[in-house]
Amino acid sequence: MVKPSTSKPKPKLNVSLIHKKAQRYLKKEEWNPNVETFVNINMNEHSPIKLPKICNLICDTAIFSRLKRMKQLGSCSYVFPSATHTRFEHSIGYIFFVCFLDVL
Repeated sequence: MVKPSTSKPKPKLNVSLIHKKAQRYLKKEEWNPNVETFVNINMNEHSPIKLPKICNLICDTAIFSRLKRMKQLGSCSYVFPSATHTRFEHSIGYIFFVCFLDVL
């Protein structure tokens, strides 16, 4: 006899909720891509990273926060103890460099 699964169902991606939050933000702040407001994010080894406020809206979602529990290098931390880089940190750094390239 097959036992029913007791694990919790995985949360579904609610794109419409994220879209609604973004629309509210854009209407409220009257977002202008030429006049950007920034948010400081403190990373472990770096000075505070400045990200556009619209990116912070995405970083505050549950789906993006889930990346804090995922290691970027997988099981390499067993061999290299200092390899503790998470996918969240990697994504924040990637956003920072994309914004930096946009300035160039």
